[in-house]
Amino acid sequence: MLWQHPAYQFFPLAWVGAGCLGWRAWREFPGAVVPGQGWVGQVLFMLTSLVFLMANFLWSPWLGYWSLLLLLATVLWRWGGHAALQSFFPVLLVLASIIPPPLNWDQVLTLWLRSVAVSTSSKLLDWFQVIHVLEGNTLMLPGKSLLVEEACSGINSVVLCGSLCLFYLLWQRRPLVWSLLALPVTFAFVVQGNIIRITSGALVYYHWHINWLSGRRHEAVGLVLLLVYAGLILSLDQLLLFFLKPMQERQPKFIGPDSQKVSVATSKLPAFGLLDLAINNYGCLIALVGLGGLITRLILAGSHGEIQVKPLVPETSVSRNLQLSLPATLGSWQQTKAAPDVHLVETLAVHSLVWHYVRNGVTAEVAVDYPLDGFHNVRVCYVSSGWLVNSEQKLLLSDNAGLSVFRLMLEKTTGEFAVVFHGVINENGEWLQPESRGEGRFSEFLPNFKPISYRIQVFLADENPLPPDQVDATRNLFIQASHWLYPQMVKQFYPFHRP
Repeated sequence: MLWQHPAYQFFPLAWVGAGCLGWRAWREFPGAVVPGQGWVGQVLFMLTSLVFLMANFLWSPWLGYWSLLLLLATVLWRWGGHAALQSFFPVLLVLASIIPPPLNWDQVLTLWLRSVAVSTSSKLLDWFQVIHVLEGNTLMLPGKSLLVEEACSGINSVVLCGSLCLFYLLWQRRPLVWSLLALPVTFAFVVQGNIIRITSGALVYYHWHINWLSGRRHEAVGLVLLLVYAGLILSLDQLLLFFLKPMQERQPKFIGPDSQKVSVATSKLPAFGLLDLAINNYGCLIALVGLGGLITRLILAGSHGEIQVKPLVPETSVSRNLQLSLPATLGSWQQTKAAPDVHLVETLAVHSLVWHYVRNGVTAEVAVDYPLDGFHNVRVCYVSSGWLVNSEQKLLLSDNAGLSVFRLMLEKTTGEFAVVFHGVINENGEWLQPESRGEGRFSEFLPNFKPISYRIQVFLADENPLPPDQVDATRNLFIQASHWLYPQMVKQFYPFHRP
C-alpha cells in the first residue's frame, strides 16, 4: 500500500527510527516488570482481533497495519503494564506516523498544497515582472509550460519532514507541547520552500532558459531542499529549547533501572478465571478466523484482487506496450502527423498513445491511456488543469449497446472551449461504468476490487463555443476510433482469444 504512495515511500527509514527508539527503551527499562491489569489486556486483545478480522474481510492493508500496532500495544501492556506502554510509546508513535490518513484526506491535502504553491508562485512572478499566464496548475511562460504535478506540490516533503521532526523530538525526549509547536512550523517552512523552488525555477527558465523543475536537476534540487529542511528542524529545536527550557526542567525525569526496585514476585501474570479464559478464547477464535480468511484469499486469488469465481483466462502483461494503430481516415476526419504546439489532452498514465485527426481545420486528439485502476473519470484530470466542467453526460447509443460513452463539455476562464468523449474497458473487454459506491464518506473501508483498465478518449478544443455539428463529429470520431481500437486491445489482452 505504501509503495503506491510516493509520499510514503520513505517508510523503511521510519522502521529504522522506530527500531532505534525501541532499542534505547529496552536498555533503559527496569529488569523487573509489573504486568498491567488483566481485563485491560483482554480488551486490547479482543480489539486487536476484531480489527484484524475486519482487515481480512474488507481486504484493507490500512486496517491490517492498525491491528499490528494494537497487537504491539497489547503485548507491551501484558508484559510491563503502564510503564512498558509509556516507555515504548514513542516507537508506536513513529510506526503510526507512516499510515496515510483515511478517506483520501492526503489527496485533499495534496490538491490544496498544489493550489497554494502555484497561486503564490504566480503572485511572486508578477512581483518579479515575469510574463506568464496561470492556467490551473500550469505556469505558461513564453515558449514553455511548467506543469506543477502532485509530486511537486510539497506533499512528499511535508510527510517526510513531519516524520523526521517527530523522530528527532522523541529521540531528544522533548515534551508533548514541543511537538504541537514544532510540527506546524515544520509544515510551514516546507510549503514555503516548495513555493521558492517553483518560483525560482520559473525565474531561471525565463531569464536563462534553464529548466530545473524536471529530470535530474529537479531531483537534485529536492535533495538540497531536504538537507535545508533537516537543518531548519535542528535550528527550530534549539529555538524552542531556548524559550521552553524552564518548562522542560519541570518535567518528571525517567526512572532508571537503579532508582527503584520492583519486587520480582509481582512480575508474574495473574491467574485467569473461567470468564477471563472464555474472553481470551473468544479473541483467539476471531484471530483464527481472520488468519483463515487471509490464507484462503491468498490461495484462491493469489493477489490483492477479487477471488476468481469464473474460468481463469491467460494472464495479461501490463508492463508490455500495446501495439495499436488507427487508419488514415475515420469518417470525415483525416489523420495528420503534424502535432499541435500545445497538447491539451490529459494523458497522465504510465503508458499513453496519441493520434491527431483534422476536420475543417480543427484538430482532435485520440488517446489511449493505461493501466488505470477501475473506472477512472478523466474529469478529475481536466479540472486539475484549470478546466471548468459545464456539463457531464452519459450517452445512450442504440446501435452500440456495448459501448459506454461519456461526454464532458469544458471551458476555461481564458476563453477556450472543449469537448471530451471517453470510455474505459477492463481486461475482460467489458466497458466499465462509474462505481455506484466509492463516492461516500466511508468508501475507504469498503471492499473495493478494481480491475486493471484502459481508457480511450477523444479531445477537441477551440477558441469559440463548439457548434452542435462539431460536437457530433467528435462523438462519431470517438465511436469509430473505439471500433478500431477495441478488437486490437482485446486481442493483446488475451493472445488466445479471438474477439
